[in-house]
Amino acid sequence: LMNFALYNSSSTFNDPEKAFREYFIPVDSKPNMSFLFDDIPAGEYALALFHDENSNYKLDQNFLGIPQEGFGFSNNAMGTFGPPSYSETKFQVAENGKTTLNIHLRFF
Repeated sequence: LMNFALYNSSSTFNDPEKAFREYFIPVDSKPNMSFLFDDIPAGEYALALFHDENSNYKLDQNFLGIPQEGFGFSNNAMGTFGPPSYSETKFQVAENGKTTLNIHLRFF
């Protein structure tokens, strides 16, 4: 599964319980995949995603909190010691517009 968590504020960013929208989508084995979300109103957002390889609906981490599954953020932002900030990951969805994001999953 690929988990997409869409956030619409810095106060809720990267808290799975407070995502504006969350999607779990089956994935295949292709290295490049595309997903379309057509129900997003205009506004400012940030996206966090991870490849839920074992389909347990959570990002598995080791005892140090380092992700054990592939993950990524909009703008391909990366934090230094933890996730990036909302300001580093935010992007705009225009009214009646199309927004394309290319996100590379990172693995440790």
